[in-house]
Amino acid sequence: MLTLREAPVVMQQGAVTSETVTALPGERLFLFSAISRPGNSGGPVMSEDGYVVGLCNVDARGEYCPTGAFSPHYCGIPGQIVVDAVRSLGPGIQLPFEDYE
Repeated sequence: MLTLREAPVVMQQGAVTSETVTALPGERLFLFSAISRPGNSGGPVMSEDGYVVGLCNVDARGEYCPTGAFSPHYCGIPGQIVVDAVRSLGPGIQLPFEDYE
Protein backbone atom coordinates (compact mmCIF):
# COMPACT_ATOMS: atom_id res chain seq x y z
CA MET A 1 0.00 0.00 0.00
CA LEU A 2 1.34 3.42 -0.97
CA THR A 3 1.08 6.07 1.70
CA LEU A 4 1.61 9.74 1.03
CA ARG A 5 2.90 12.38 3.34
CA GLU A 6 2.49 16.09 3.06
CA ALA A 7 5.49 17.82 1.53
CA PRO A 8 7.51 19.72 4.10
CA VAL A 9 7.62 23.49 3.94
CA VAL A 10 11.16 24.66 3.32
CA MET A 11 12.02 28.32 3.76
CA GLN A 12 15.24 30.10 2.90
CA GLN A 13 16.27 33.28 4.68
CA GLY A 14 17.20 36.22 2.48
CA ALA A 15 16.54 39.85 1.79
CA VAL A 16 15.07 41.98 -0.95
CA THR A 17 18.18 43.39 -2.61
CA SER A 18 16.44 45.63 -5.14
CA GLU A 19 12.81 46.68 -4.85
CA THR A 20 12.30 47.48 -8.53
CA VAL A 21 14.11 46.26 -11.62
CA THR A 22 12.82 46.11 -15.17
CA ALA A 23 13.47 43.02 -17.27
CA LEU A 24 14.18 43.36 -20.99
CA PRO A 25 10.55 42.66 -22.02
CA GLY A 26 9.53 45.54 -19.71
CA GLU A 27 8.34 43.41 -16.79
CA ARG A 28 8.55 44.92 -13.31
CA LEU A 29 10.36 42.58 -10.91
CA PHE A 30 12.26 42.70 -7.63
CA LEU A 31 15.46 40.91 -6.67
CA PHE A 32 15.95 38.82 -3.55
CA SER A 33 18.84 36.82 -2.14
CA ALA A 34 17.08 33.77 -0.63
CA ILE A 35 17.95 30.61 -2.54
CA SER A 36 15.33 29.61 -5.07
CA ARG A 37 15.55 26.17 -6.62
CA PRO A 38 13.94 24.66 -9.72
CA GLY A 39 10.29 24.05 -8.95
CA ASN A 40 9.99 27.13 -6.71
CA SER A 41 8.59 29.26 -9.54
CA GLY A 42 5.15 30.56 -8.63
CA GLY A 43 5.79 29.98 -4.94
CA PRO A 44 5.39 32.80 -2.43
CA VAL A 45 8.13 35.21 -1.38
CA MET A 46 7.21 36.07 2.20
CA SER A 47 8.12 38.78 4.66
CA GLU A 48 9.34 38.03 8.18
CA ASP A 49 5.78 38.76 9.35
CA GLY A 50 4.32 36.05 7.09
CA TYR A 51 2.89 38.31 4.38
CA VAL A 52 3.21 37.29 0.74
CA VAL A 53 5.12 40.11 -0.98
CA GLY A 54 5.41 38.45 -4.36
CA LEU A 55 5.87 35.26 -6.33
CA CYS A 56 9.15 33.56 -7.14
CA ASN A 57 9.88 33.92 -10.83
CA VAL A 58 13.35 33.29 -12.25
CA ASP A 59 17.05 33.05 -11.45
CA ALA A 60 18.84 36.29 -12.41
CA ARG A 61 22.10 34.85 -13.70
CA GLY A 62 25.01 37.06 -14.54
CA GLU A 63 27.91 38.90 -13.06
CA TYR A 64 27.32 42.26 -11.48
CA CYS A 65 31.02 43.02 -11.23
CA PRO A 66 33.38 41.16 -13.59
CA THR A 67 36.30 41.44 -11.15
CA GLY A 68 34.37 40.56 -8.01
CA ALA A 69 32.70 37.46 -6.64
CA PHE A 70 29.39 36.49 -8.17
CA SER A 71 26.42 36.94 -5.90
CA PRO A 72 23.31 35.08 -7.08
CA HIS A 73 20.01 36.90 -7.03
CA TYR A 74 16.53 35.68 -7.82
CA CYS A 75 13.60 37.57 -9.34
CA GLY A 76 10.14 37.90 -7.91
CA ILE A 77 6.91 39.28 -9.30
CA PRO A 78 5.60 42.01 -6.96
CA GLY A 79 2.34 41.19 -5.17
CA GLN A 80 0.56 44.19 -6.69
CA ILE A 81 1.18 42.81 -10.20
CA VAL A 82 -0.50 39.54 -9.13
CA VAL A 83 -3.47 41.44 -7.66
CA ASP A 84 -3.84 43.49 -10.87
CA ALA A 85 -3.69 40.34 -13.02
CA VAL A 86 -6.44 38.65 -10.98
CA ARG A 87 -8.61 41.78 -11.20
CA SER A 88 -8.20 41.84 -14.99
CA LEU A 89 -9.79 38.36 -15.23
CA GLY A 90 -13.20 39.91 -14.81
CA PRO A 91 -15.84 41.03 -12.37
CA GLY A 92 -16.64 38.87 -9.40
CA ILE A 93 -13.07 37.72 -8.81
CA GLN A 94 -11.73 39.18 -5.61
CA LEU A 95 -8.29 38.82 -4.08
CA PRO A 96 -7.97 40.44 -0.66
CA PHE A 97 -4.72 42.31 -0.17
CA GLU A 98 -3.21 45.01 1.98
CA ASP A 99 -1.31 47.91 0.44
CA TYR A 100 1.59 48.98 2.64
CA GLU A 101 2.90 51.80 0.45
